[in-house]
Amino acid sequence: MSALSYYQNDERPAWQATVTVNGQADNMASGYNFEVKVYIDPTAPLLTKTTNIAGAAGGVVTVTWATGELNLAPGIYTAQLKATRVSDSADWTITEKLLIKPRA
Repeated sequence: MSALSYYQNDERPAWQATVTVNGQADNMASGYNFEVKVYIDPTAPLLTKTTNIAGAAGGVVTVTWATGELNLAPGIYTAQLKATRVSDSADWTITEKLLIKPRA
């Protein structure tokens, strides 16, 4: 799987992730809370985000980056998305590598 790739301080495109549990996709359109963390060291996230994250049918979750959120030093990070079901607090976590490239 290839990494998410952005130039430093990009805002687009949104990260569109698909959350599946045992190969099955839930309808993520309602009944879930979402959190994104970006980190090199998971004990010290550089970004924690709970806004501008929207779920949809088919397990799709879209993370829209706000101004300045990806103003990170060039390098390879981990982007972690956690979806928590409101009814029972059960959660699912997926991760992607995040490559931040320097602007010329």
